Amino acid sequence: MSGVTIPASSGRREVRFTLGLVLFTLLVINAGGWIFYGKARVYMEMQSRKRLITVAKAAAAQVDVDALLALRPGDETSSGYRDIRDRLGRLRDDAELDEIFLFAPYMGNLVDTRPGVAIGAEQPFADIDDPALAPLWEGEPAALPLYESGGERFQRAFVPIVDGGELTAIVGVEASARFLSDLAVVRRGLVLTALLSIVLAGGLGAYVYRSTRQIVALHGEIKNREKLAALGTLTAGLAHEIRNPLGIIRASAELLMEEEEERGNTAPFSAAIIEEVDRLSGLLTSFLDFAKPKELSAERGDLGELVGATAAGVAGEFDRAGVKLETRPGDGKYDVPMDEAQIRQVLLNLLLNAKDAVNGSQDTGGAAAGGARAGKPAVSVTVERRRRPRGSARFPSGGRGTRGGFVEVTVKDNGCGIPSDKIDNLFDPFFTTKKKGTGLGLSIVHGIIKNHDGYLFVESDEKQGSRIGFGLPL
Repeated sequence: MSGVTIPASSGRREVRFTLGLVLFTLLVINAGGWIFYGKARVYMEMQSRKRLITVAKAAAAQVDVDALLALRPGDETSSGYRDIRDRLGRLRDDAELDEIFLFAPYMGNLVDTRPGVAIGAEQPFADIDDPALAPLWEGEPAALPLYESGGERFQRAFVPIVDGGELTAIVGVEASARFLSDLAVVRRGLVLTALLSIVLAGGLGAYVYRSTRQIVALHGEIKNREKLAALGTLTAGLAHEIRNPLGIIRASAELLMEEEEERGNTAPFSAAIIEEVDRLSGLLTSFLDFAKPKELSAERGDLGELVGATAAGVAGEFDRAGVKLETRPGDGKYDVPMDEAQIRQVLLNLLLNAKDAVNGSQDTGGAAAGGARAGKPAVSVTVERRRRPRGSARFPSGGRGTRGGFVEVTVKDNGCGIPSDKIDNLFDPFFTTKKKGTGLGLSIVHGIIKNHDGYLFVESDEKQGSRIGFGLPL
């Protein structure tokens, strides 16, 4: 049974909400990782600074202040100097530091675990006037920010040695910021996670988009089936009950025409009766096709050839209407599995709708709409092969077709187009823009293309014409 399209705006809202929720979740996960990284770095820097200050305090506790201040340039070989330097060296090795040094403010180096550093030498590691070292003058430890040297990052901390309330010397320690190597691993992991999240968001977004569209289509299909099941039963019974009286009326009208010689004024009325009976019979046929579509009998056939034959069959009708019909069947064969009779019905519907659109037989489009048209009313039908559906394609079956490609038929007119607020409803039952239409033609088209696992598309520019067509999988 033919289904109807769900308004695109509703589907798009659900898709946007679902994708937004997915992207927000991934954003929260990634943002949480980077926040954790930042807090972990700050914490590890703080712990490393505390450790260096603790080691510096231990070094200061091992120093005899009087012996230290008694050192003079040239005492590097004295036993007192070597004793202090050895103790600091052992502490450096035990604490896995790079350097421990002692210096006096404005007086230069006192003891340094680096070989070859003389007493009184300028201390290159610390500027006592640096604002970061101001706490030393208050008797408090201090630390400098991380710095980089030779591609490696280091950290320094200082502890004051106070004698008699005055700052007499300073213990400095330096260590490689090895914890940053561990954090670098975490950072690389976060970068990789972010990249994977982007890929995942893209893949998941595409999957959710397709799935949501299918769910929306299925939801609408279920609702439509419930509505149309009752309508189909009613239509079938109604058609049966009406068709019998119509047959009697037509037979009676024919008898009246046979008596035309005796009653010359009866012929116009008889002809009118027959014409209206035929119109009602056609209407009932449309109702039956919609309510109980024919079973699909698909065989491989040349869609391009069928388009050419169908267009040739209606060429006379187009000529009488003053509408130019151009056929572009493409090159080569376009073999697709199809029910030839049903696809011919689709082609006839689209072609005749296009003729009416440019000939002013609709409420929208054509001269009747008051729009401008460039040149003679014209309709063209094109057949082409496509690797994938066009962007505006809608699959009535809810799928996305096959990977083998499609053969697409496009019917284009130079009428005045279709208002954008009506495009979503074109395939709804009983919706029509014609002044004398049933609104079932495109609904039947929808059902046929759905049974063929094809797609439909409508593209329109107001005052410039419309393009409507379908694609069938190869």
